[in-house]
Amino acid sequence: MQSDLFLAELPIEQRLALAYAPKSSRAALLAVLALDGRLAGIVRASRESLLGQLRLAWWRDQLAKPADDRAEGEPLLALIGEHFSGTEALAELASGWEGLLGDDAIDKTAFAALVEARAGAFVALGGVVDCQDDNAIAAAARIWACGDLAAKLGNPAERASVNALVAMQPARVPRLPKAMRSLAVLASLAQRQRGKDGVPLASGPGALATALRVGVIGF
Repeated sequence: MQSDLFLAELPIEQRLALAYAPKSSRAALLAVLALDGRLAGIVRASRESLLGQLRLAWWRDQLAKPADDRAEGEPLLALIGEHFSGTEALAELASGWEGLLGDDAIDKTAFAALVEARAGAFVALGGVVDCQDDNAIAAAARIWACGDLAAKLGNPAERASVNALVAMQPARVPRLPKAMRSLAVLASLAQRQRGKDGVPLASGPGALATALRVGVIGF
């Protein structure tokens, strides 16, 4: 199945979090995570900013169109179209990742824009799965987005910028309904690694226990 291919491309902490998603929301969550990963991959692989901008612009333009007008033959676009009637927030995700293109050190403003774009994508997911607590969803998504970046950056200046954003996030992950339980898992794994720059979110013997606890009881 195509969804299995998307799942295999996700980092382990996201696959772990998806295990706790209700069946009714799992495919939509997979679409968001797969899109985020695809856009991140474009940034990582772009040795020339212009080429990266062109590829991200294609995704942004496609997501700005009605589902029936999008390019055919792209399975991820098809998956998104199955679950999202409005994709403005997902198009903004492409713009958020575009801010990380370039040869110079990425500044705090660009990271902050990406964090907000990722939070917006999860808020849009909340609308799809009938979870309307936008503030809690956005807060949890920011915790995860900052922690995910801190775990993957090697440039000291960039880490300092992200750590400044990490410090602005709440100390506790907001309670989320079951439909968004996977986001609670991701945010809790990020919170667990707070201050441990460069350490993957799912590393250490306590990661599985954290995911199990939050995935089952919600906090």
